[in-house]
Amino acid sequence: MFRSAVKEVFRFEPPTLKTGLVVSDLSREDSSALESAVRAFLQTIDSAEHMTWEDLAREDWADPRPGDPIENLLAQIRDRQPDLIVTYRHLLDANKDSPYTLGSVVDTLTQAIDTPVLLLPPPTDAGFAQLNGTHKVMVITDHLTGNDTLVNFGVEFTHREGTLYLAHIEDLAHVERFLEAIDKLRRFDSNLAREEIPAKLLSLPEDYIDSIVEALKQQEIRETLVPIVRMGHRLTDYRQLVDEYDIDLLILSGRDASQLAMHGTAHALAVELRDKPLLFI
Repeated sequence: MFRSAVKEVFRFEPPTLKTGLVVSDLSREDSSALESAVRAFLQTIDSAEHMTWEDLAREDWADPRPGDPIENLLAQIRDRQPDLIVTYRHLLDANKDSPYTLGSVVDTLTQAIDTPVLLLPPPTDAGFAQLNGTHKVMVITDHLTGNDTLVNFGVEFTHREGTLYLAHIEDLAHVERFLEAIDKLRRFDSNLAREEIPAKLLSLPEDYIDSIVEALKQQEIRETLVPIVRMGHRLTDYRQLVDEYDIDLLILSGRDASQLAMHGTAHALAVELRDKPLLFI
């Protein structure tokens, strides 16, 4: 009973965002234009945090500089230590239309650097004219409860009168496999387990979201908070939610502590959602 009463409570701690770095494989002129488009897209944090921005054009880290371009880029980033990196998928790739990867430079960047990376659609996708501000932001995670960092970034990046969607999809296939194992244990009431375990799995993120609502109310933050907590199929449901709500920006956890590659769900969504800006924390 005591453990059942213990609940994760959200802690409001806005991220420190003072410097931004825009990385491209474009000319100096086009790189500066991209920086202007990014600042307009991120006007909420750009104005609120009084950020300073720099941009790295192709000539700053790739052609015609000697050495490995990726190592050159990582060295430039470590030297500047920005709070936010902005780039786009298939950076420096000859084929920017490949639907299966993010590109070797982006894959390395998101894992080798601790800095949050905002990944934009490639320049070939109707340019950056589609970047119309962050009025609809969605936080996506396999485990929302206790994930204060993702939620705090979501609050920070959402337009002050916009909508923040907190999405937690409990994977039905995983839960069903667990319940099938319980069905085979004679000492457990499988009917009770099928009733109470899914309910508890959903109540944990719901209680956590309640604490988020309360914390934001105390901070007098006017963003609209929309919780989405349900059983389903993660990848399919997340894709549908993004389309249904016409999300401007997705925020995901880009790291998996147990491996060098990007977190599985985040990478799968990043590959498929080519026309949406994604923020990897």
